[in-house]
Amino acid sequence: MKRSGVCLCLVVLLAACGSLKQQSDTRPELNGVYRAARAIEGALAVGVTYQDFSTLVREFSKELLLARDSARYNSAPKLISSTLDKYAEVLAMYKDSEQVWSLEVREKKYDDALPGLAAKYGVPQAIYQPKDHPYDITVNFEMIRQAIWEQASKLHEQQIPIVYGYTPRK
Repeated sequence: MKRSGVCLCLVVLLAACGSLKQQSDTRPELNGVYRAARAIEGALAVGVTYQDFSTLVREFSKELLLARDSARYNSAPKLISSTLDKYAEVLAMYKDSEQVWSLEVREKKYDDALPGLAAKYGVPQAIYQPKDHPYDITVNFEMIRQAIWEQASKLHEQQIPIVYGYTPRK
């Protein structure tokens, strides 16, 4: 009798567990942009080609557009909207790095946008122009890209607690 009671309890327990829906551990409205940003960071960590990086940036852009549509039509809380704005900043950074990388891939030695981008990301020394040879400009494309990627990663890291449901303290 005891044995059948234990078996019955196990059957009921297993049936109840089987009917539970697995819940996502991230906020569903942010899941796509979070995963797209992490995909870029993961690719950068192991090495990625310019072409693959461009594809990942486009995927991130698509996920951000979809998330913004969802937030707009589903009356998302202000926290979600502001987090999506931060992800838009991360995307803009990755687009800037894509622009820098594109110039390098095309073997363009210099572009008027480079000094502004280098200064914006705190590495104006990545562009060297000797005073005695003003046309011998040297650009450290890698330094600019790395600075951009570092700032993008830091901004993304600040959003992760929100993605996982933690609200920032005021």
